Amino acid sequence: MDNRQPGQFKLRALSALLFTVGVAGHAQAVPIFTQGPQVGSQFSGQFSSGNSRVYDNFTVSANDVLRSVRNWQVGTSTANASNIGNFTFEVFTGNFASVASLTSIYSQTLSVGDYTAVVDTGLTGVTNPTTGTFFKVEFDLSSALALTANTNYVFSMYGTSGVLGQIRWANNGTAGQYNRVANGVTNQLITGNTPITFDNARLVPVPAPSSLALLGLSLVGLACKRRKAA
Repeated sequence: MDNRQPGQFKLRALSALLFTVGVAGHAQAVPIFTQGPQVGSQFSGQFSSGNSRVYDNFTVSANDVLRSVRNWQVGTSTANASNIGNFTFEVFTGNFASVASLTSIYSQTLSVGDYTAVVDTGLTGVTNPTTGTFFKVEFDLSSALALTANTNYVFSMYGTSGVLGQIRWANNGTAGQYNRVANGVTNQLITGNTPITFDNARLVPVPAPSSLALLGLSLVGLACKRRKAA
């Protein structure tokens, strides 16, 4: 026999409903920019925080917000995702072919645990001549980044420790270019595009602030009602 009062059932049901509504507002991922996947064994070359970085450009067709990075394909020499280590994700405005002209508008350093990295089984059979394993790396931005339609943006990711200090970006072989800056070579334009997807939804949903506020007010109301009934 359940001895809980009707108010307790209402409280639990309301809490569950409002939390579900809040999460649902951010749960559906919508790509705002996508390139990929890797289709061959072309690579940009290794890069590190000290002497080598890769820059790729992108635009969005409408004003939007970047909240997560998905399907970033990279090759490493290990099958252990934890060895990917720490890396920095950075977004700029400007011309990707002229690194000196770039203006940084977002920077986030990620440590192990801030991202997921799983072996990309969709690339089985693709030969990697220099490194042994392809990973699909995904993560949420620490804060949403507003993007303006038809603006030239540039992104870069570079290692600060672990295998990402010497990583190889995949290349999907489609028409386009990206820029590798390494060892004094200021503009090494490479044909192809980086396999990556930008979304306006988080990988880990969070309740909407308005839903949390509504939940709080509802809980206060129920508590007051219970006191009066007592």
